[in-house]
Amino acid sequence: MSTAFSEASCAKHLRCMLAISWALLSSAAAAQPVLTFDQALRLAQDRSRQLVAQDYAAQAAREMAVAAAQLPDPTLMAGLNDVPVTGSDRLSLTSDNFTMFTVAIQQQFTREDK
Repeated sequence: MSTAFSEASCAKHLRCMLAISWALLSSAAAAQPVLTFDQALRLAQDRSRQLVAQDYAAQAAREMAVAAAQLPDPTLMAGLNDVPVTGSDRLSLTSDNFTMFTVAIQQQFTREDK
């Protein structure tokens, strides 16, 4: 008889625990606000805009990485040095032996760790 009493007692405790669990779960579910259709639509549109913005940001980062791996554009320079500005040889490019015409191409190289 004591085993029957134990089984009945266990079944009663089990039903009680199930009832308490169900009450706790249903109150937790009821505490969450209900999402209306308009709210869901607005939320979807906002998230959609965020995805587009994230795509553009990722694309910009990829393009910056490509640009960072390339060298800057080379520079072409030309100049006149020691051109006389006074006297009879003024602004003559051929009468003075020290007059020089220079042409240069310059390329900057960046360090690898930059």
